Amino acid sequence: GIPSGHFLDTVGVYSAIFSPFLFVFIVYALYRKFLEKDLDIVWFVPSISFILSILLSFRQRIDIEYIAPFVMPSLIISALVFKHSYYTKIKPYRKKYKIILTLIISTIAVNLFVITFHKTIYLYLENPKKHFVYDFDIAKELAKNIKSLNIHCVDTDYKLSKRLKFYDIQRCEKYRLTQYKINNFSKNVTVSYKNKTLFKAYVTKINK
Repeated sequence: GIPSGHFLDTVGVYSAIFSPFLFVFIVYALYRKFLEKDLDIVWFVPSISFILSILLSFRQRIDIEYIAPFVMPSLIISALVFKHSYYTKIKPYRKKYKIILTLIISTIAVNLFVITFHKTIYLYLENPKKHFVYDFDIAKELAKNIKSLNIHCVDTDYKLSKRLKFYDIQRCEKYRLTQYKINNFSKNVTVSYKNKTLFKAYVTKINK
C-alpha cells in the first residue's frame, strides 16, 4: 500500500482513552522519570510501547487496541509522580496541583459520559465510520447478531476477523461474512442503531 501519516489520529485516540489532560500528564510523567534516571520495567513497557506507536503512526495507521494495554502501566507512574510533587510542596504552593487534578477528574468524567452515551452520536454523523469507536461497536454488535443465528465462526477480512475473535467468533471456512448477498440463502446480520444502518453484512453457508 501507500504510506500515510496518522499521527494526529493516534494522539486523538490516546486522548480519548485517557482523557486529554491525563494523557498530557502521562507523557510528562514518563519524561520526568527518564530525566531522573529512575527507570524500571514499569517505565520501559509503557514508554517503549507509546514511542513505537507514535513513530509508526507517521507512516501507517496503528491498531491502538493492541498497544494501549501496554501503555496502561503509565498510570501507576503518573500517580506516583503526582503524589511526590504534591506532598513535597508546602500547602501555599499546592494550588496548581489541585487545579491539575480537578481538570483531570473533570475530563475523565466527560469522557465517561461520552463513552456511556456515545451511540447517540451516530444519529448526527452522515458517515458512521467517522465515529471514534466505530470499529469496536461494529465488531461487538456484529458478533451478537451472528451468535443469534447460532453461528460461531465466519470467514472474513483479517482485521474484522481479529475483532470478532475477541467476542468468541472464530475464523472458519464453513460460513462467509460479506457486505453483499452471495445467494438467496444469505442471512442478514446488519448492524443498525435507531433505524440507521451502520454496517450492512450477510452470512452465507459455504457448501464444499
